[in-house]
Amino acid sequence: MKISSRDTVILFTSSFPYGSGEQFLETEIKYIESNFKNVYIVPSFIPGNKKRNLNKKTIIAKELAIKKSNKIRWKINIFFNALTCFLFYKEITHRLLSIFQVTALKQLVIYVGEANRTYQWLARYIEQQEINPKSTVVYTYWLTHQSLSAFFIKKVYPEIKFVSRAHRFDLYEEKQETKYIPLRPLTIKSLDTLFCISEHGKKYLEYKYPNLTYKYRLFRLGVNDPKSINPYPNEQIFRIVSCSFIVPVKRVELIIDGISFLCQLHPNLLIEWYHFGDGVLRSSVELHAKNKLPSSIKTYFSGQIENHQILEFYRTKSVDVFINLSESEGIPVSIMEAQSYGIPVIATSVGGTPEIVNNNNGILLPANPTAETIAKSLQSFIVDNHKKRDKRIKSKKDWFRKYNAEINYGLFMYNLAK
Repeated sequence: MKISSRDTVILFTSSFPYGSGEQFLETEIKYIESNFKNVYIVPSFIPGNKKRNLNKKTIIAKELAIKKSNKIRWKINIFFNALTCFLFYKEITHRLLSIFQVTALKQLVIYVGEANRTYQWLARYIEQQEINPKSTVVYTYWLTHQSLSAFFIKKVYPEIKFVSRAHRFDLYEEKQETKYIPLRPLTIKSLDTLFCISEHGKKYLEYKYPNLTYKYRLFRLGVNDPKSINPYPNEQIFRIVSCSFIVPVKRVELIIDGISFLCQLHPNLLIEWYHFGDGVLRSSVELHAKNKLPSSIKTYFSGQIENHQILEFYRTKSVDVFINLSESEGIPVSIMEAQSYGIPVIATSVGGTPEIVNNNNGILLPANPTAETIAKSLQSFIVDNHKKRDKRIKSKKDWFRKYNAEINYGLFMYNLAK
């Protein structure tokens, strides 16, 4: 479906296409490149030289990205841009607490300074590249300072369309260390549309900022149809998979506690646990697994690997269950990928997770489950083959109904460009 109303998109990302983060954009970018004549990607920072493959016509604008070599210069620039912007003083006046909370004040300086710097760069870039604002949509993948730049750029180019997505860390203010995200109402008001990836996120905004409900639209992420199904599990080995960054919010150590309790229930069961992903807690989590799990349990920590390698694993290696025990989530793309192969999921009832996992296609646990609760949910996939088979079928069906990339991104591209 080709779209003609707006043919140019300027996509602001965290680091994509560089590094290995923002894996979900690997799918979406293909739809953007297919539906827009001109595509510009603007990363905030560049972590190394690794770069994903893109359409040859897609342009990567690296001028705005922060580099390790010029961090001092960046800090001076940010400080100057914040202190010369009236929004900085307006927010301090509106939120006097920011003055007395050093972390919040620093957050405000960076937020306003980066938004101002982004706006200045974008205004110059549009002029230099001779981009037609009337046929352009600026799309910030995260609801951050990049989105606040809409306030400035719309004053110069009111005809430009400016939208953003909202996920998890960029959405829930209570999850911030300061319980605060600067200039949030003004940011949302400046956007043409704010696309929420979950119903939970949309309802959160409706409750938090009810006067801006006309800005919110629900557009889910999605993954491609693998045209394949995960091989039915081998009853001799119980295989568990998890996929996430190894950081506190993901609670990977809780998976270990659950598997440890399962070993007490089934001491002779052959178990394999594969974790895809890396993070600051990896060494401590690996040590926890070594100390807590019997030597008969095989554990595999893959680190950060290519997304296609994970999908190949699902295509060729039977998996009994996928598990996610996060304390906060938007809607995990890792769960969508598992379900696209018909793998049932055990997950905690946090954020938007109940929209993708339920007791028909998997098991939805309380937000803070005990090791025993986790173990018994895992055990249910051992003792009841009929139920396991039924959950696998429903897992695939639910993915197709709600998280099929072809359907979701097709509709999203239409709304992005109109």
